[in-house]
Amino acid sequence: MATMLAHLLRSTFTATAILTLLPSPVWAHTVITDVPPIYAGMLHLANEHLLPMLALALVVSQGDKAAGYGALLLFPATLVLGIFGGSALPSLASVFRMANQAGLAILGGLLLAPIRKSLPLVATAVILTGLVLGFRSGIDWQGSGVGYRFIPGIALTGLVVMALFAGGFPKATGGFTRAARILCGLFFTVIGLA
Repeated sequence: MATMLAHLLRSTFTATAILTLLPSPVWAHTVITDVPPIYAGMLHLANEHLLPMLALALVVSQGDKAAGYGALLLFPATLVLGIFGGSALPSLASVFRMANQAGLAILGGLLLAPIRKSLPLVATAVILTGLVLGFRSGIDWQGSGVGYRFIPGIALTGLVVMALFAGGFPKATGGFTRAARILCGLFFTVIGLA
C-alpha cells in the first residue's frame, strides 16, 4: 500500500509539474464593471486570488476550532486593510504579484508539512494572505473606477470561501485525507513556483 501511494504521489507530482509548464502566464485581469460594485467585488476571483484563498482555507482546516473561528473574522478584515493599501500604492503591483506567488507556494508547503497547525501559525498565514490578496484587489479596484461597494464584496467572498472550505474539509489524520492534503499541498506549491 505504501509503495502504491508513493508511486501515485510521484506520478501526480510529475504530471502536475509538466502541466504547469504548458500554459503561458497571464499577469493581468480586470474588475468586472458591468455589474453593481458589490457584485464586482464578489466576482473578483481570478485564479491568482482564488487559489491562495483555497490553499489558506485548507491550512486553516488543519488547525483547531479557534483558528477556524478566528479566520472567519480576521481574513475579511485583512482583505479590507489590504485593499486600502493597494489603492494607495499601486506602484507596488509587481512586488505584490511576486508575494502572491510566493505565498501560494508557502501555503502549499504548510499543507505538505506534517506539523501541527497552531493558532499563531494559522493566524500569521491568514493575516499575510489577506493583506497580500487585499493589496492586489486594491490595485485592481483603484484602476477600475467602481465604487466603494466593491470592498464589502471582496470581504464577503473571503468570508464565504473561509466558511465553506475551512469548515468543510476534515483534518488529515490518516489514509485518504492525508493523501488528499499532500496532493493539494503539491498542487499549490507547484503552481506557486511556476
